[in-house]
Amino acid sequence: MVIDEASIRLVAENFNIGKLQRIVRPLDSGFQSDNYHIQTDQGDFVVRVVHESAESVKFAMQVHEYLADHGIKTPKPARTSGGELTYSREDGLFVVQTFIPGADIYEPLEAVDPLLPFYGGQLGQLHRVLLTMTKDAMSKEAGGGGGHISYVHGAGAKYMPDDEYVRAEYTRWREEIERVPEDELTSGVIHGDIGPKDFFFQNGELTGIMDFNAAHFSYLLLDIASMMMYCELTRPDRTEQYRTFMSSYLTTAPIRREELRWLHLILRTRWFVQIFYHQYRYEERITQGLDSEDADENLEGVTDGIHLLRVTNTFPLDHFYRLLD
Repeated sequence: MVIDEASIRLVAENFNIGKLQRIVRPLDSGFQSDNYHIQTDQGDFVVRVVHESAESVKFAMQVHEYLADHGIKTPKPARTSGGELTYSREDGLFVVQTFIPGADIYEPLEAVDPLLPFYGGQLGQLHRVLLTMTKDAMSKEAGGGGGHISYVHGAGAKYMPDDEYVRAEYTRWREEIERVPEDELTSGVIHGDIGPKDFFFQNGELTGIMDFNAAHFSYLLLDIASMMMYCELTRPDRTEQYRTFMSSYLTTAPIRREELRWLHLILRTRWFVQIFYHQYRYEERITQGLDSEDADENLEGVTDGIHLLRVTNTFPLDHFYRLLD
């Protein structure tokens, strides 16, 4: 979505960020937002028009604010003159956050691999801070409760691709997820879609952890599953990279190693999120965040999810736990 300069100026005037000096440039759009770098007499900020529900956006901003206030480098949200984290207009729902310089190191894997110990340790520290956010701080409408799991239950009924393998695996998943011992798995606020794409660096230094738009209350293992997806750590030829990442994570994280006995099932949960989310975007003809204007491009995400599901099902259920022996 293109927002004109006049709208950006009007939005900026409603936040406590000082006097607008210039609109620097549009930044890359994502699946959930369009972003504009601005400068004021108080510093650099990003004006974001966010294509999500007001409740989920508000919660994401609460998470960013909490993390920034507790020593985690992340884009801190500004508040409006009325003390709100969001600002609504006819042309969209807006937030403003501090500008984080730098860029991610996402591809190729050869560039990501040396950073796996760093990513693991950072994710562990992030989880420690996020655990201090309690259920009471969450809005039920912002993804509280089951999170990914409730999403898979709902989306599986509505956005099931025409694939017999996926249908059969979904039925099996529904039976197995009911047997998860919830009191044995650590739950808290999670990022929800974390990967190397969310770690920004400049001159070799971490400048910020980005994009908590999918944050909700769920099992911490689901963030591990997302990182494993983006780093391809479920590939059979990448077991050493998996060990490297997990060993670093466990040195700083608040979970017990025994929880990894359930990682196989949690990975499959994440793959269903991948499948159903992109099937939804395909069926609803959504092109926001795509490289092209062709909604069929979403089917690549469906295909990737099915492939990940097939690969994971070749491993024994305790595979990812035993790899750390």
